[in-house]
Amino acid sequence: MDVLLLKPYSDIFNVVAPLGLGYLAAALKKEGISSRIINLNKDRFTIPELADFIKREKISVVGVSCCSNEHSWLEDFSRILEYLPEVSLVAGGPHPTGLSKRLMELIPRINFIIRAEAEESLPQLVRILINRRTDDFSLSNIANLVWRDNSGSLIENTLRFPDNLDALEFPDWNALSPADYSRFSPHGGFRKSLPVAQIITTRGCPCACRYCAAELMNGKALRKRSCRSVLSEIDYLVNKHNVKEIHIEDDNFTFDKNHALGICRAIQKSGYKLYFGLPNGIRLDRFDEEVLKELKNTGFYFFSLGIESGSPATLKKMGKFIDLDKVKSALSLMRRYDFIIKGFFIIGYPGETKKDIFKTIEFAKSLDLDQAFFSFYIPFPGTPEFSRLEAEGKIDTTSCNWDNFYSGKFTKPPYIPEGINEQELKKMLALAFRSFYFRPKIAVRLVKDFHSFVHVKSVFRAVLSLMSKA
Repeated sequence: MDVLLLKPYSDIFNVVAPLGLGYLAAALKKEGISSRIINLNKDRFTIPELADFIKREKISVVGVSCCSNEHSWLEDFSRILEYLPEVSLVAGGPHPTGLSKRLMELIPRINFIIRAEAEESLPQLVRILINRRTDDFSLSNIANLVWRDNSGSLIENTLRFPDNLDALEFPDWNALSPADYSRFSPHGGFRKSLPVAQIITTRGCPCACRYCAAELMNGKALRKRSCRSVLSEIDYLVNKHNVKEIHIEDDNFTFDKNHALGICRAIQKSGYKLYFGLPNGIRLDRFDEEVLKELKNTGFYFFSLGIESGSPATLKKMGKFIDLDKVKSALSLMRRYDFIIKGFFIIGYPGETKKDIFKTIEFAKSLDLDQAFFSFYIPFPGTPEFSRLEAEGKIDTTSCNWDNFYSGKFTKPPYIPEGINEQELKKMLALAFRSFYFRPKIAVRLVKDFHSFVHVKSVFRAVLSLMSKA
C-alpha cells in the first residue's frame, strides 16, 4: 500500500465519514495510487498499533487531516514516526492550513503540509515521493504545498482551488461505507433513516465572518457542482450503498438560490423518496419562501442557522451582518413548513462584555428554535480574528492548549475576553444551555424529534456535562 489517510482521534459528539479523505482516496485511485482510510473515532487504533500497521503494509506516505483540537495527537504520532524515517508525513486540514509554516516549526517531523484543498496536489506529491524525485524544482510546482528546500528553508507555494468541481472524482464511498457509521450520531445529531451519507454541492464562502475558517479552506469564490453531478452521486449512494438519508455539508447551500432550487428540482424529478438535512447551516439572509417550499417538497426536514449572537455590537465585531429584527420573522416563515431548526451561538467573543453574552442567551430563548448550541469562541488559526489576537500578543501558538480548540469542549475556554474571568465565562455557558433547554416547550420538541438512543445521547451529553461544572 502506498498511502495511509488518517483522521485523528478526538473526544467529539458526532462521528461522521471523513468526506475530505474520501475525496483524496478517490483522487489517488484515479492516478493508480493505493490508499486506505482509517478514522480513529471509528476504528480506534492506538498510535503504536498504527506504527505496526505502517511497517507491516510498507506504507510510504501518511496523510493526516487535522483540526486544531487534534494538535496534541499529531505531536504524539509524529514522535513515533521518528523511528520510521522512510515514511513521509503530510498534514492537511484546517489546523495545518491555518498555521502553515509555523506548524512545521512546532512539529519538525512533518515533512509537508498541503493547505486548503488537496485533490490535485496530493497525487502529484505522492508520485514524486514514490519516484524519489523530491528536488526543489519539482516541489515548487505543486500548488498549496508547504515544504523545506535543500537549504532547510520553509517554502509556501501559491494557493489554488480547482474551478471545475464536476471534474473531481466522487469520494471513495467503498472506503467510507455509510453503513459503518450507522451506530454513531451524525453531524447535527439528527437522522430519520439509515444509512446516512454526507455530500458537498458547493465550495467557498463569499462572506467575511472574522471567526470562520471557511474562506481559508475553500476560498472566497462560490464554486458549484452541476445538478447532473450531484444527482449522479446520489444515484450511486442509493443504488450501491442503500442510503436513505443525505446530509448536505455545504457551508451555505442556499447562498446561490438558483443552485439550491436546481438541486431540489432535480432530486424531485428523480423520484427518490429520501430524507435530507443541512447540518452546517444556512444564512438567514439567503433564502425565501420559494426556497423553503422546494426544500420541503424535496424531503429536507432539518437545518441549522448560524445566528452566533444576540448583541448587535458583537455581531459587528464578528463581521456578521445580520439584522436581529428580521431573525424572528425569518424563523416564523420557516415554522410554516414544519422544519426542525437548530441555532448556533458563540459565547465569549473578543471585545464581548457580560451584558452582550446575556443578550445572546435571552435572544436565543426568545427565538422559535427546536435546539440551540452554545460554544466558547474558538480562535481558529488563519482566521482574521486569530491573526489580530496573535499580533496583539493575546494568543501564543507555542503555548496554546490546543485540546480546548473544539466547540464541544466545555471544560476550559481557549480564549477569555477582557473583563470576564474563566469561571464566569463557564457559568454563563452553563446558564445558556440550562435556560434554553429546561423549558417544557423545548423538552416536548426534543422528545418528538428523537429517532434513536444515540440521538438522545448526543443532545443531552453537552447539557449534562455543563450541569456538572456549573
